Amino acid sequence: MKIDLSTSTQTSRVQQDLERAEEKLERFKTNVTPQLLLDRLKEEAPAHPLLLAYLFTIGLMSAGIALALVVLALPLFPSDLLTAVALFEARISMPLPVVLVSLALCCGALGAGLRQLAMMRAEKSPLLPEERKVFLDLSNEVNRLKSAKKLEDNTIGTR
Repeated sequence: MKIDLSTSTQTSRVQQDLERAEEKLERFKTNVTPQLLLDRLKEEAPAHPLLLAYLFTIGLMSAGIALALVVLALPLFPSDLLTAVALFEARISMPLPVVLVSLALCCGALGAGLRQLAMMRAEKSPLLPEERKVFLDLSNEVNRLKSAKKLEDNTIGTR
């Protein structure tokens, strides 16, 4: 009885190629950056409410920090604004820069939450055209190798 080692080597090679191809496909699916997810959502719906809310809160955070810096710099310039700010601070009984920075931090936290929600939503968005091409190439390679493995298994089984 003679054992043909060439078919078992070939089968193991196809099996190894299949495992590598499946691993590449799995890495492609799992190694998605947050920016890529946001780009998918922008491509699907440029005016998506989550994206708009995220950008709005980041804008508010930036404006709050900028205004706090302006209020801190007011004593350096002669202006009637300084008295108006002092009157406003007396009414709220808290320094205005502290209020503005606190609001900016709250907007930053809200923006971070909205960004996470947008990324979760973007996981359901269709792939970008260049991503789709890579995904289809990887999927076709996996399917081709699965077919080759089935064909070899059938060939070995009929001997």
